[in-house]
Amino acid sequence: MGFRKVRLGDYDRNKTHDCSSLGCLPRTSDIDIERAIPHPQYNITGINENNIALVRIAEEILFSDYIRPICLLVNQPLLKQFSSFIVAGWADYNKVIKTVLQTAIVANRDIEECKSLQLNNLFKDLICAGDTTSDTCEGDMGNPLTGELLYGGVPRIFQFGISNFGFSACKGPSVYTNVTYHMKWIEDTLFEYVNTDN
Repeated sequence: MGFRKVRLGDYDRNKTHDCSSLGCLPRTSDIDIERAIPHPQYNITGINENNIALVRIAEEILFSDYIRPICLLVNQPLLKQFSSFIVAGWADYNKVIKTVLQTAIVANRDIEECKSLQLNNLFKDLICAGDTTSDTCEGDMGNPLTGELLYGGVPRIFQFGISNFGFSACKGPSVYTNVTYHMKWIEDTLFEYVNTDN
């Protein structure tokens, strides 16, 4: 883990304020990482299983219209109901890191489909998504795979996956760490660190 800060609220990296017809976003916030907590079984076998980590930041976040928490799904079977997801990242098909955040819609694929395309070493904690026209690219690893669900009658954005690996040509499908599969580890780790601090 070489990162020492997280950046919140960034959209256009060329501007100190991101403005549109809806108004201007405030300056980005760079917040120190106090502690990084990788999954204890990550990289034991030198493959991409359990490729997930939590970070604890050093200060409280002030939420706004542009900086919000994302929801996590605890009911994994719901994943099968999604025909597509939304991904966000900074890289394009030419592997160029853009200054404006990019988004794309990617198809939910059966994990066996990724296996048939020679994406080997696939495990049950992974999601297969993407196609030949929409995919994540090099430079996007670690970015979120999301979708919208109604929660309490209100549309909410949920994070289902974390970009893990895919084809170097950036044309699809790619493999994502299944966040929902790891919810017990996430909950246990949060509980452990909260209790340690008290």
